[in-house]
Amino acid sequence: MRKIITGILITILCLVAFMSSGCIDMVDDSNDLSDSSQIPTPIITPNPEPIPDLCRGITCNDKCIGNYLYYDGYCLNGQCKYSSTYCQYGCSRNACNINPCKGIICSDYCDGDWSYTQGICVYGSCQYSFTEYCQYGCANGKCISKPTSPIPDDYYNRRCEIPAEQNVIEWLLADWNENNQYQAKQWDCSNMAIYTEYILENCGYDAVIQGDNNHAWLLIWLPAGVTTRNEYYELQYTTTNGYYLFEVTGCYFPSNSEYYKYNALYQWDDIYEVWDWCIIYYDEETFYREYGWNY
Repeated sequence: MRKIITGILITILCLVAFMSSGCIDMVDDSNDLSDSSQIPTPIITPNPEPIPDLCRGITCNDKCIGNYLYYDGYCLNGQCKYSSTYCQYGCSRNACNINPCKGIICSDYCDGDWSYTQGICVYGSCQYSFTEYCQYGCANGKCISKPTSPIPDDYYNRRCEIPAEQNVIEWLLADWNENNQYQAKQWDCSNMAIYTEYILENCGYDAVIQGDNNHAWLLIWLPAGVTTRNEYYELQYTTTNGYYLFEVTGCYFPSNSEYYKYNALYQWDDIYEVWDWCIIYYDEETFYREYGWNY
């Protein structure tokens, strides 16, 4: 009964609506699925293309470029990114070089008679800012100080030992020879030349010591009265016949061609110069041995 009443009411309403605007609009056929053309086409989304891995196969190892080290590398968008640092001592084999002077001490040293001091290490090698030639030798990197001379200051202010009444030439060629015999390497030409120079100088005669690498002798100034004229003479000692006296310009007395042939390579005005020469080129021992000084 209720459904009948409801149908009657709808019919009445449709008639009223028709009379005003038409009832057909009340029917919604938009959802009528009988027409397949009205069914919407579904949107199908394709699968996206895979993003390529640009860093695949890339290894960012440490490396050197000039004096810079590039380290802790990683790949970003196909390129290596690095941290970097400056290598003070250079870069090699993908690492900063260590300080080449580490552990190096530049001590003073000697090279022959040269002293090398104030050394600093530069790139692994010692460089010395001060070098010095050591006149008296070098030891432990330092120049040896000049040894103290044993020769007294009054060496040439002693009493004359040649008798006043005796001619100096007679003394040189006779008496003195008898009391001073040659002894090889103990009392030889150099020892005798030094001692004779000492005697002559203390008696007012001018004498200088001359020599070469194998022999030593004296050059003596003998004034007129002692000889026939003012003249320099060479006084040389032979191992067999004692002293010989030669004029510089020719043989005086006696003649001995063997000992007249020497030419001086060295000349010393006094014993002090001999000492300096020995200390520079040899040593104290040579002075005492070769020149026999112990007065």
